[in-house]
Amino acid sequence: MAGQGYNQSDFANMQREAERRVMEMQRRAKATVGAHEQPPPQVSESPVPPKKGNNLLSMLNVKSLLEGKDTSLVLMVLALLSAEDTDPILMLALLYVMM
Repeated sequence: MAGQGYNQSDFANMQREAERRVMEMQRRAKATVGAHEQPPPQVSESPVPPKKGNNLLSMLNVKSLLEGKDTSLVLMVLALLSAEDTDPILMLALLYVMM
């Protein structure tokens, strides 16, 4: 490194300048984060109780899935393949086709 023309005082100056720039960037980051902070959302006094029943089945709307012959066939293939050691990508592809 001595061949590049830097001496100890040059390295010390560069280090001090780098430390100054880091401190300036940290100050700017704190100022930016502080300016964009929003107050935390208010928590409601009475949380909504979870609904009872078969929420998953109602969300999936199984009746409409079984109406079509194609979707019921894909569902049966998925059920058969889920019992085997099947590639998860294949299972996802079948779910995508079913949509």
